[in-house]
Amino acid sequence: MHHKAEPKPGAWFLPYLFHPNFTGADAYANFLAQVLPGGPPKAAAASADSDGGITWWPFALAGVTPILGALFLVRRCVKS
Repeated sequence: MHHKAEPKPGAWFLPYLFHPNFTGADAYANFLAQVLPGGPPKAAAASADSDGGITWWPFALAGVTPILGALFLVRRCVKS
């Protein structure tokens, strides 16, 4: 299904009226931040990276793990 990202200026939902568009998702996230216990998130402390970004190695490990698992299974199941 092809659709416009913003059907009308100020609209909160995609044309099929089920999923929010970018404007609606932002408004809903702001609403949840105000009404859920704990309130809006505090400013994040500086990370271990020098640029202040997200640490990359957990994502790399999560990407390599299924590949290594598949290779292990193929090696065990394939008889030469």
